[in-house]
Amino acid sequence: MAVKKTTEENKENYKKIAEKLQTKLDKSEAKIIELNEKYIKVIDLQKKKLEDKYKKLEDKYKEKIKQLEENIKKYKTDNVKTINSDIEKLKKKLELVEKSNKKLEEEKKKIETQNKELNLKIKEALQTNKDTDKETSKLIKDLEGKLKALETEKEKIETQNKELSLQIKEALQTSKDADKESSKLVKDLESKLKTLLTEKEKIEAQNKELNLQIKEALKTSKDSDKKDKETSKLIKDLEGKLKALETEKRKIETQNKELNLQIKEALKTSKDSDKKDKESSKLIKDLEGKLKTLLTEKEKIEANNLKLNEEIKLLKEENKSSKNTIKEINDLKKKLEQSENLRKEVTEKLKNAIGQLKENKKNANKVSKEDKEKFRENLKLLKKIKKESELLDKKRAHLKKEEEKLRLIRSNIQSSAKDIASTIRNSQVNYYNNPNMPENPLDPNGTTDSLDMQGNKAFDIDPATEEGIKKMAGIMCAAMDDYREQKEKESKEETITEGEERLNKASEQLEDLVESRLEDTYQNDNAQKRPFTIIDKIENSRVEINEGYNPQSAGQTIVTNNEDGTKQTITAPANQQVPNITVKVEAPKETNKLSKPETQLRPASETPTMRMKLLDDTDDYEKKLVITYGFDNMPENMYYSKYKKILRNAARISLLGNLQEGLDMFKLIRDQNIPDEYKQMIDKNIQDITYYLRGLHRVRLE
Repeated sequence: MAVKKTTEENKENYKKIAEKLQTKLDKSEAKIIELNEKYIKVIDLQKKKLEDKYKKLEDKYKEKIKQLEENIKKYKTDNVKTINSDIEKLKKKLELVEKSNKKLEEEKKKIETQNKELNLKIKEALQTNKDTDKETSKLIKDLEGKLKALETEKEKIETQNKELSLQIKEALQTSKDADKESSKLVKDLESKLKTLLTEKEKIEAQNKELNLQIKEALKTSKDSDKKDKETSKLIKDLEGKLKALETEKRKIETQNKELNLQIKEALKTSKDSDKKDKESSKLIKDLEGKLKTLLTEKEKIEANNLKLNEEIKLLKEENKSSKNTIKEINDLKKKLEQSENLRKEVTEKLKNAIGQLKENKKNANKVSKEDKEKFRENLKLLKKIKKESELLDKKRAHLKKEEEKLRLIRSNIQSSAKDIASTIRNSQVNYYNNPNMPENPLDPNGTTDSLDMQGNKAFDIDPATEEGIKKMAGIMCAAMDDYREQKEKESKEETITEGEERLNKASEQLEDLVESRLEDTYQNDNAQKRPFTIIDKIENSRVEINEGYNPQSAGQTIVTNNEDGTKQTITAPANQQVPNITVKVEAPKETNKLSKPETQLRPASETPTMRMKLLDDTDDYEKKLVITYGFDNMPENMYYSKYKKILRNAARISLLGNLQEGLDMFKLIRDQNIPDEYKQMIDKNIQDITYYLRGLHRVRLE
């Protein structure tokens, strides 16, 4: 069943193709008829124009001849000596002309023999090849080539005739005076011109006959069977016309010979004449100009004949096309089969190419082992840095708590000074009144080990009195303050140095990793674009101190021992301000602000930014990376649009952290053949990156 369906489909396809070919043939026949009608109209117009030109020329020539005859009657001849010298020159030139004529006659004989051979070959070809159209086409081509050869030979003969006419001009220019007998030459030349005009009329009549024959051939072109016979008849008629043209050529050549003889006779008679007229030379020049015009008109007629021959060729080819329709159908079938085979091959190739593309995409999406190892190392470093930051946060929180305690103690010292003084007084009274004590080391009249006043009477303290106790309490508080301040300074220096060392080590490790990664990217030219990694987040991290309120559950308590053994509790004020330290990591924000036109400069707030903020206890540094131009709206149909992807990737890579790669890409493209506007944009982006790098280096040094 499937085979039957395919055969039926093939038959339907063949029928459709045959119908299309028939429609094309009908259209071509209609076009041929229209072209023939247009050609006939054009030929009629050309003929009318030529007839009008010929009539005008005849009228002009008659008027000029009358004027010349009148001028010849008026003037007389003079200067015999100059004429004799001119005659000798003319004799020499005539000898040269005779030699050239002999050569031309030999060439004509050769041409005649060739024409005879061609006629014999044509007859044999027509007898043997009546049924075959292919061989007739070959013969027609041979005839056309030979016709072209004959035309070239005609042109050679015409050039030779022109050379002769030029030589005659030179001879006649030297002859200043003309004889009375020159009028006879003029008359003879006029008669010859008339004969040439009659020959032209004959040629025009022949052209008319050819046009009629072409019309008849077009009428009979509808029947494909009759065309072959009529084409053979047309070939025979053309051969007869070629023979007639050859006879006309011979006549023209004989006329040229007669003209040369008459010129010789005229020169011989000029020896006896004493004077020549000056205007006779002008007449001869005019006649020669008329000859040139006639020759040009002959060339036009020959061109029309060539056009007619080309139309005959087209008719023959159209007759052949009607027979070759079946061959074309078979060729179309073969072409259809070939096209189906090509489609199958192309589909297979496309499938293979799609499979390869999928594999390449998978391989491209796969992450290499080196990248995985680097990623793991980066994670380890991140964990270490997080742990260290947490330890630092804890130490800072502990120090702040101690600071709060000290502040509370300092605030409560004055309020508790009386209590301290009373306790010291009670203790000293009990101490000095003790009978079991030996020599009192803390005798108020003597010096103490802890306080050496060095003989200053202003610092004499009487512990038995209240004033002495107050002085002792003030001195003790001042000493305690100094001691605590020293301890705070030492603890701060230790903690800050440890944190700075750890941060410096981590930053050095990160710089080494970034440099190694950049070297790997430069070595691997075929490596893909690096994605945004965690190291970029670390580089773009910032540490901020946010001052907030963390209220405690209760105030700080201070316990003191009284004389009676009771404990006295002092509560510090609650809800003190405690600074809160946080670490924030910002990734680059993806925005659509780069899609704006690059011709307008935009402020930094409208562009995607990368921020890096480092804070110490004393200084606050802040630096932003701003890339003004993203090159998204660069045209795609210009000669420099091939650099669009590279510029966009450079902007994105630099925003993601690969600043050196972005700089190199921008500098490389700036050296290319790009308009000045885009060079200025690239310079602005390079300036942004360099300023950012300088500020980052300053932050690291400080």
